[in-house]
Amino acid sequence: DYGSSVAHNVLHFFDCLVNQRFGSLNPTKLKQSMLEDFQVELLDQGKSKAYIDYIIGTAAASVNKAFENDEISGDCLKPFRRLKKMLKRNANARNQVFTHEQFEALIDGAPQHIRAIMTVAYYTGMRRGEILNLKWWMVNMKERIITLPPEITKDDEPRHVPFPDTVFKAFQMTPKVLRYPYVFTYRGQKMSDIRRGLRIAFDKAGISYGRNI
Repeated sequence: DYGSSVAHNVLHFFDCLVNQRFGSLNPTKLKQSMLEDFQVELLDQGKSKAYIDYIIGTAAASVNKAFENDEISGDCLKPFRRLKKMLKRNANARNQVFTHEQFEALIDGAPQHIRAIMTVAYYTGMRRGEILNLKWWMVNMKERIITLPPEITKDDEPRHVPFPDTVFKAFQMTPKVLRYPYVFTYRGQKMSDIRRGLRIAFDKAGISYGRNI
């Protein structure tokens, strides 16, 4: 039975991300056209093409793992294999799309107080302002969902953002300031500008710091 055998990471991804778009749907019923509609919807929400490719690539990797473990059939992989990526090769050079290895190098070179911010940005696609204005009540650690109220989103509409284990661990390691609502603080105060820390990270990683970072 699919429901009892599929790997936890597959279920978690589809519960948190794909099911927001398609409802209670398991990967055996997923079609290429549904993924294409999902791409368009994420793009309309202001997500970058690189982020959309990352999200769907994560789903594909999870489904492929379940297939390799003989938990689902190869038919579940077809919609992902046929789907075209949003980002064309070299099309996003101006906005600097980073490989996972580059991101790890940036994290290693970043000041400690901005590492969690960078992690949230990389793995969720949230905007800088949304992250810096994040308050603890918006973060549901049990369900692993960030609820963004309309007053901090670009389109003035509420949004729900699922987050993976890496972000969960980053939140766990982020110290809370007593009686202070903001998630990301520095010396007891809300952070409003992290560009200096980012420049340090880019310099140490040997990566050019662009204006659209």
